[in-house]
Amino acid sequence: MKKLLSHLFSLVLVLVLLTAAGCSSSNVTGEALAGEYDLVSMHEPAAEGKEPETWYAADQGITGVLTLKEDGTGVYEFMYQTIELTYDTDKKTISYDGYEDPFTYKDGVLEWTMGENVHSFQKR
Repeated sequence: MKKLLSHLFSLVLVLVLLTAAGCSSSNVTGEALAGEYDLVSMHEPAAEGKEPETWYAADQGITGVLTLKEDGTGVYEFMYQTIELTYDTDKKTISYDGYEDPFTYKDGVLEWTMGENVHSFQKR
């Protein structure tokens, strides 16, 4: 009986931890994301025969501003181009021109995996 209670307690503890972990990562809302973000860097992951590479916007003279509205729409102004987009907080994706790419958000930092590059933004 003691062993059974121990297993049940362990199972309940694991379920509680998994639930808590799931809640913390999925509670991004349009209200939390809304605002303007400055492009900080772009990162290209390592590929076969290539080293990973990071470019810092300020060092390269690159400008980029991501503006997100609470309604799930926004624009990305990058190198004199304007890209209209939508985002989905449930799927954690940003969609534009027929593409759908993942993003992460934590503590005012939004990272958008755009194709093979990760664009990192800091909220103003």
